[in-house]
Amino acid sequence: MYIKLDEYAQNVILAKFDPLTQVVLLAAEDGISPYNNPEDITMETSFTINIVNNDAPFDRWFKFPIETSLGTWYIKTHSKSLLAEDMTLHKKNNFGGLALDASEGRVVESVAVKDATLVDIVAFDRNENGPSINS
Repeated sequence: MYIKLDEYAQNVILAKFDPLTQVVLLAAEDGISPYNNPEDITMETSFTINIVNNDAPFDRWFKFPIETSLGTWYIKTHSKSLLAEDMTLHKKNNFGGLALDASEGRVVESVAVKDATLVDIVAFDRNENGPSINS
Protein backbone atom coordinates (compact mmCIF):
# COMPACT_ATOMS: atom_id res chain seq x y z
CA MET A 1 0.00 0.00 0.00
CA TYR A 2 1.13 3.52 -0.75
CA ILE A 3 -0.30 6.98 -0.06
CA LYS A 4 0.93 9.93 -2.09
CA LEU A 5 0.39 13.31 -0.44
CA ASP A 6 -0.06 16.50 -2.42
CA GLU A 7 1.76 19.64 -1.28
CA TYR A 8 -1.25 20.88 0.68
CA ALA A 9 -1.59 17.60 2.61
CA GLN A 10 2.13 17.53 3.36
CA ASN A 11 2.02 21.08 4.72
CA VAL A 12 -1.01 20.35 6.93
CA ILE A 13 0.69 17.31 8.46
CA LEU A 14 4.19 18.79 8.74
CA ALA A 15 2.74 21.75 10.65
CA LYS A 16 2.01 19.29 13.51
CA PHE A 17 4.46 16.44 12.86
CA ASP A 18 8.16 16.09 13.71
CA PRO A 19 9.47 13.04 11.82
CA LEU A 20 12.46 12.75 14.18
CA THR A 21 10.39 12.30 17.34
CA GLN A 22 6.90 11.29 16.21
CA VAL A 23 4.99 8.64 14.27
CA VAL A 24 1.83 8.93 12.14
CA LEU A 25 -1.07 6.52 12.63
CA LEU A 26 -3.88 6.36 10.07
CA ALA A 27 -6.88 5.22 12.08
CA ALA A 28 -10.28 4.03 10.99
CA GLU A 29 -12.55 5.34 13.74
CA ASP A 30 -13.76 2.02 15.10
CA GLY A 31 -13.46 2.88 18.79
CA ILE A 32 -10.69 0.38 19.53
CA SER A 33 -7.56 2.31 20.47
CA PRO A 34 -6.69 5.13 22.81
CA TYR A 35 -6.56 7.47 19.79
CA ASN A 36 -10.27 7.13 18.94
CA ASN A 37 -12.83 9.60 20.25
CA PRO A 38 -15.23 7.49 22.37
CA GLU A 39 -18.03 10.03 21.81
CA ASP A 40 -17.78 9.84 18.00
CA ILE A 41 -20.40 7.29 16.98
CA THR A 42 -20.97 7.15 13.22
CA MET A 43 -22.05 4.52 10.74
CA GLU A 44 -19.82 5.73 7.93
CA THR A 45 -16.12 5.01 7.73
CA SER A 46 -14.07 7.89 8.97
CA PHE A 47 -10.31 8.17 9.16
CA THR A 48 -8.04 10.32 11.26
CA ILE A 49 -4.33 10.95 11.04
CA ASN A 50 -3.04 10.70 14.59
CA ILE A 51 0.39 12.04 15.45
CA VAL A 52 1.98 10.28 18.43
CA ASN A 53 5.40 10.26 20.05
CA ASN A 54 7.88 7.60 18.90
CA ASP A 55 7.89 6.00 22.36
CA ALA A 56 4.09 5.59 22.55
CA PRO A 57 3.11 1.89 22.63
CA PHE A 58 0.96 2.26 19.51
CA ASP A 59 2.00 -1.10 18.04
CA ARG A 60 -0.52 -2.91 20.24
CA TRP A 61 -3.20 -1.56 17.88
CA PHE A 62 -1.34 -0.27 14.83
CA LYS A 63 0.78 -3.17 13.58
CA PHE A 64 0.66 -2.80 9.79
CA PRO A 65 3.09 -0.36 8.11
CA ILE A 66 2.12 1.51 4.96
CA GLU A 67 4.44 3.69 2.93
CA THR A 68 3.64 7.31 2.17
CA SER A 69 5.46 10.20 0.57
CA LEU A 70 6.17 11.33 4.17
CA GLY A 71 7.62 7.99 5.28
CA THR A 72 6.12 4.97 7.01
CA TRP A 73 2.75 5.30 8.73
CA TYR A 74 0.87 2.57 10.62
CA ILE A 75 -2.68 1.24 10.45
CA LYS A 76 -4.61 -1.49 12.24
CA THR A 77 -4.31 -4.76 10.33
CA HIS A 78 -8.09 -5.06 9.88
CA SER A 79 -8.18 -1.56 8.32
CA LYS A 80 -6.41 -2.87 5.19
CA SER A 81 -9.76 -3.97 3.77
CA LEU A 82 -10.99 -0.35 3.86
CA LEU A 83 -8.06 0.97 1.85
CA ALA A 84 -6.75 0.61 -1.70
CA GLU A 85 -3.31 -0.33 -3.00
CA ASP A 86 -2.46 3.17 -4.29
CA MET A 87 -4.09 6.23 -2.75
CA THR A 88 -3.73 10.00 -2.75
CA LEU A 89 -4.25 12.28 0.25
CA HIS A 90 -5.00 15.74 -1.09
CA LYS A 91 -6.73 19.08 -0.61
CA LYS A 92 -10.45 18.35 -0.70
CA ASN A 93 -11.69 21.60 -2.23
CA ASN A 94 -11.12 25.37 -2.32
CA PHE A 95 -12.11 25.61 1.34
CA GLY A 96 -9.36 23.19 2.40
CA GLY A 97 -9.68 19.94 4.26
CA LEU A 98 -8.20 16.58 3.29
CA ALA A 99 -9.73 13.76 1.24
CA LEU A 100 -8.33 10.28 0.57
CA ASP A 101 -8.84 8.90 -2.93
CA ALA A 102 -7.88 5.80 -4.90
CA SER A 103 -8.13 5.06 -8.61
CA GLU A 104 -11.43 3.31 -7.86
CA GLY A 105 -12.85 6.54 -6.36
CA ARG A 106 -13.09 8.32 -3.05
CA VAL A 107 -12.02 6.26 -0.05
CA VAL A 108 -13.08 8.83 2.54
CA GLU A 109 -14.48 12.34 2.16
CA SER A 110 -12.75 13.99 5.09
CA VAL A 111 -9.59 13.08 7.00
CA ALA A 112 -8.81 14.97 10.21
CA VAL A 113 -5.28 15.46 11.55
CA LYS A 114 -5.01 15.10 15.35
CA ASP A 115 -2.21 15.74 17.80
CA ALA A 116 -2.48 12.59 19.95
CA THR A 117 0.80 13.06 21.81
CA LEU A 118 -1.00 13.68 25.12
CA VAL A 119 -3.26 10.59 25.00
CA ASP A 120 -3.02 8.74 28.33
CA ILE A 121 -2.42 5.16 27.18
CA VAL A 122 -1.84 3.92 30.76
CA ALA A 123 -5.37 5.04 31.75
CA PHE A 124 -6.78 3.50 28.57
CA ASP A 125 -5.10 0.18 29.40
CA ARG A 126 -6.18 0.37 33.04
CA ASN A 127 -9.77 0.45 31.78
CA GLU A 128 -9.00 -2.73 29.80
CA ASN A 129 -9.83 -1.15 26.47
CA GLY A 130 -8.50 -2.67 23.27
CA PRO A 131 -6.85 -6.01 22.54
CA SER A 132 -4.95 -7.87 25.23
CA ILE A 133 -1.31 -6.95 25.54
CA ASN A 134 -0.31 -10.54 24.71
CA SER A 135 -2.21 -10.66 21.39
